[in-house]
Amino acid sequence: MHGTVQHIGANSPEFNIVSGVKQRCVLASTVFGIYFSTVLNHAFSNLPENAGIELLTRSDGRFYNSSRRKTKTNTRRFPVRELLYADDAAVRADTTNALQQLLDSFAESCQLFGLTISLPKTVGLSNVAPSSDLTIHPQPLENVRSLKYLGSTVALDVRLSEEINLCIAWAASTFGPLSKR
Repeated sequence: MHGTVQHIGANSPEFNIVSGVKQRCVLASTVFGIYFSTVLNHAFSNLPENAGIELLTRSDGRFYNSSRRKTKTNTRRFPVRELLYADDAAVRADTTNALQQLLDSFAESCQLFGLTISLPKTVGLSNVAPSSDLTIHPQPLENVRSLKYLGSTVALDVRLSEEINLCIAWAASTFGPLSKR
């Protein structure tokens, strides 16, 4: 891998990068975040501006007032394409075609930047079409009805029943033995 340093509009000569940051180093997460941000910028730079799920925000500097939701002034629309946490990413889109386009672009950029997508850990959760229609490097994604993300269960039906049942089971397994004393 080669690198250059850019300073005040000028680039340094190219140099070899032979080592990185050690795991558990305080800089590791920051460096990875910058690197992954670059991968995502490259992946999504050539996509249509509205690719992803559109979010509408107001920026008038006041507290939220529900009566102002329909006004057109002081509003801004922008796409949410990915949700990131550490080295996990969730890619989001409104349609199956748009999602496949995001996945293809993301996979291409990961390959270009030397990152590998763990296909056994990658699943599809879609309420539009079976995620078997979604592929990464011609391999179809497993279609699931719910998945764990950031310690919470995300379900296709957007209900919390599975999450609540898991919390109740966890509490019962923790407090059950205490009641026998």
